[in-house]
Amino acid sequence: MKIPENIRPFLIPAAWLATAALTFGLGRISSFVDAPPESQTVKGAPGAATVVGPADGADFGSAEASARVLGSGSRSATTVEELTGGKPVDEWFKRLLAQDDEVARMTGFMLLLDKLNTAEEIEAALVVVHASSRGDWGGRTSREAAMLLQKWTKIDAKAAMAYVQQLGDSRAKFGGMNTVLQTWARSSPQEAVAWAKENGTKNTPDLGGGGGDRPMGNWAMTSVLGQLAKTDLGQAIEIAQTEPVSIARGRVVETLVSQLVSQRGEAAARDAALAIADESMRSAMIRQLAGRAAESDPAKALEWVSTLPAGAAKTSALTETVRQWAQKDTAAAAAYVKALPASAETDGPRATVARYVVDKDPAGAIAWSNSITDPAARTKSLGDVVGSWMRKDAPAAKEWVSQLPEETRTQVMAAAAERGGSRRGP
Repeated sequence: MKIPENIRPFLIPAAWLATAALTFGLGRISSFVDAPPESQTVKGAPGAATVVGPADGADFGSAEASARVLGSGSRSATTVEELTGGKPVDEWFKRLLAQDDEVARMTGFMLLLDKLNTAEEIEAALVVVHASSRGDWGGRTSREAAMLLQKWTKIDAKAAMAYVQQLGDSRAKFGGMNTVLQTWARSSPQEAVAWAKENGTKNTPDLGGGGGDRPMGNWAMTSVLGQLAKTDLGQAIEIAQTEPVSIARGRVVETLVSQLVSQRGEAAARDAALAIADESMRSAMIRQLAGRAAESDPAKALEWVSTLPAGAAKTSALTETVRQWAQKDTAAAAAYVKALPASAETDGPRATVARYVVDKDPAGAIAWSNSITDPAARTKSLGDVVGSWMRKDAPAAKEWVSQLPEETRTQVMAAAAERGGSRRGP
């Protein structure tokens, strides 16, 4: 998500452009207007600055027109009407959004955004933005929509959310909801949390994809807690523990671990994870921390994992460490796991090694799966291996499966189908 802080990528260029407009007097803002039929005087503006209104049927890409309009003092406009030269804001804004010149487009938008001071004005601008996207949410108009929603949220968060919820495009709805909630969580975190608890699950758009047996969860709460973790990490952790296990909570765990490490350091993050009361969340955070450490130094990560108390958290952390190691050096990871005694604690790592060796050594992968001590886990691993083998060499895989006892064959093929479907989830 990472459409996971969707406004951050736009803040730096927006700030730069606003500064550039003031510092260098960019002559491009009005590439969307041309020579006016007449000028208008801005009443009450310092020095009686003149604002130029667009002429119907004008050449909106004229560089000469751009220079002329800026020179006339458009930046001195104090209202939307003055900025647009008396033209309807929706017409003016549509022409602005249609421009290919990104500098002129964004500079003009920043000036308009500064003048929009009521919820009604912002909503009207958002209607134009969403209409201009032509279903291409995530394209160039999404940044304008995000900025407009941020400003509206500061004025009336509930009204901004109500607007987002009625959008027909699922991506626009999802992205808008994230923007509103993240902005809301910065100004009134308790209100944002309360809204997400009450409305988040039922209002989360269906974006497709599956997560196996895991429910999608409350993505609204994910957005709120992602923001809250930056300012009140302890509270974010407490609230996250009250959320049911889901794909959405898994995303929250990733964010919390990242914030723990960046705010408190790796050692303190590990201590905090071990102190989590909720068992499933504690296990997930420990696994995340082990995986992060293993990305740079698997051996060092294993040293820490070996000190963990026996249980689900240690098993999960060991499996994740081996997975990260196998991505970089499958042979070394396999040699390490091979030296460990076969047990419930090493079943996960053995299944992991089987997945990484199957492409080059299907028979070896089968042997790794068969070394798993838990019968159910063994069947799942065999199904995973067979599914991968089928994609690479279906005749050979089918031949091996055909030699299994009928009951085992049925179980393995069912596991292969189930594991194949779960791969679509995050």
